Amino acid sequence: MESCKGVLYQRYVSALLYIIIAEILATTIRKFKDKKGITVHLQDSNHQIKITQLADDTTLFSKNTYEISTAINIVDNFGNFQDLN
Repeated sequence: MESCKGVLYQRYVSALLYIIIAEILATTIRKFKDKKGITVHLQDSNHQIKITQLADDTTLFSKNTYEISTAINIVDNFGNFQDLN
């Protein structure tokens, strides 16, 4: 394996690929119309929260059991499509 300034190239690319895939999943969940998430009132406006991500942790917010099953299906289908299983 080639190294560049002490960082293995393959490990660097793996981290970038993980970030790209995680962002694609987050975007898919945010755009999904059947998943409403939760509504948070901050100051004078309401904000809808469906997903939060920090490093390699992802948290999905759901109002009811239908949204939970929908979110699980999205994640499962995404994992199957991306061959992440």
